[in-house]
Amino acid sequence: MGEVYFRKRDFTAAASHFERAYAMEPKALYLAALAWTLYMDPQRKAEMPRAKQMMADAIKADPNCDRAHYQL
Repeated sequence: MGEVYFRKRDFTAAASHFERAYAMEPKALYLAALAWTLYMDPQRKAEMPRAKQMMADAIKADPNCDRAHYQL
């Protein structure tokens, strides 16, 4: 659902879904998706450094996470 909301540019709902997914199953893919959502949200530009760090953390957690590499 996070992807659906992201495509609709409803970044708040998308972030909520990605946070929930990551809490249930801490996969690098979900962390990278959450980071990208924070990065793309114009209301959360102040969190850009945090988003970049989250993407780097996703790569550390799973060096094969294509999404994290691409977004970073």
